[in-house]
Amino acid sequence: MGRQPPFKRRKPDQAWIFKVGESPYGRDYSEYSSPQWRNQVNWSSSLNLDSDMPHGAGIIKTRTQPIVKDYDAIFDTKNETALWLVSNCRAQSKLDMYVKKLKDDGVDVDIYGACGKGRVMEAEMEKIIPQYKFYLAFENSFCSDYLTEKFFMNYNNDWILVTRGGADYRKVIPTQTYINSADFDSPAQLADYLKDLAKDGDRYDNLLKKRTNTELSMELLGSISCVNCVIG
Repeated sequence: MGRQPPFKRRKPDQAWIFKVGESPYGRDYSEYSSPQWRNQVNWSSSLNLDSDMPHGAGIIKTRTQPIVKDYDAIFDTKNETALWLVSNCRAQSKLDMYVKKLKDDGVDVDIYGACGKGRVMEAEMEKIIPQYKFYLAFENSFCSDYLTEKFFMNYNNDWILVTRGGADYRKVIPTQTYINSADFDSPAQLADYLKDLAKDGDRYDNLLKKRTNTELSMELLGSISCVNCVIG
């Protein structure tokens, strides 16, 4: 917006809100520290839970009626291990290095998007998703409370999300329906866990069943679209 507000405050009691939905990494916000902006903003709105008006990329809610699925049949269709859709090849969180270590330790990870096998359209994703046991819902930045559509837009799919980011996942997503890389001391430990789980249909199904009573609330997503369906 520049080093000064684009227009003057129309009324003395008019409230100005600073809203941001992205990580500060790779972005220059220094212009907002100029004298012209001082004391101009009343409230903040961001992914940070301590902002005046926190706004998330999604809401996990309790289902009005638990969903019933044939989880054994779901597991039987999955002949691939892990999928990762990524278009930021130089992320602050260095996810490419972490994924490389997972692969070095024996986890088969298929990478699509600008940093992998290329663009995936939504129609293709509908065919691809049932084949994979895990989806790497890794964030580009390690920031407090930074949990984006990479997690939420893949929550309702029949696979188990593996998370990596700066948010306190237990506080934001208390359902324990995912695997948090922070719970493992190294990529090698996580790799061993994923390989064992991928071979154990009963354990895998039980973890997937934990989502029976919850779902992503699509109507509360606002302007969020299915960004992960088209990567290029």
